[in-house]
Amino acid sequence: MRVELVSGDITTSRAPVVIVPVHRTETGPRPWWGSPDKRWAAPLLGFLKRINFRAQLAEVQVCANPRRPEQIFIFAGVGFYEAYERSYLTKAISAGLRRAASLECDYVDVWLQIADQRKALSTRGVARAVRAIYQGTYRVDEKPLPKRVRLVGQTITAEARRRFRDECAVGEIFQRVRALANRPGNHATPDEIVRYVRDLKKRQPGLQIKVWGPAALRRMRCEALLTVGQGSRHPCYLIEIRH
Repeated sequence: MRVELVSGDITTSRAPVVIVPVHRTETGPRPWWGSPDKRWAAPLLGFLKRINFRAQLAEVQVCANPRRPEQIFIFAGVGFYEAYERSYLTKAISAGLRRAASLECDYVDVWLQIADQRKALSTRGVARAVRAIYQGTYRVDEKPLPKRVRLVGQTITAEARRRFRDECAVGEIFQRVRALANRPGNHATPDEIVRYVRDLKKRQPGLQIKVWGPAALRRMRCEALLTVGQGSRHPCYLIEIRH
């Protein structure tokens, strides 16, 4: 899966599925469009009112694009706009991506533009959105992931792009390490996990990895870990991963 950060407008998206976070205002639900074209705002806001969409946390509704019927919009509820900086955005995008996965689409755009006076995406908003993308695309089964997920914003600063690259690196590590939990116990032995993590370092140069074996753990007086490890014929290890 490839994750990209691009600048653009909701009218420029050509992905078959577009995820639009929606927040609540005093006048009703409103997608994060910044200053949208009225030709687009009227039919889509009309759809939200017609289905009585309340922008509740992680609520999801699907609508065909009135301008391009072959394109699908997934509206993901975030809650009140003031809650944007909290974890609600992550939950909403994750819910939208899970719904997109059920549609078995290869390309997904997550359209993120904050409807306030700021002209650029905040680095914190980019970070939360990238984490949501990786959490929302994590699959325990063998079903395919989207080949590409794009995070689309109207204006993107150099600082936001740097934060995006760092969060993507951490997200890749998150998914690879988390996949170890899905392997059978006779395959994911401590020795195999250590080899897997060291191989991961070769693919991610920015990683810092420390591995403590049984001898080092004894010197550190980690008696609890060593005692638990005595129940297996495999030696125990403590692994630290930093980025």
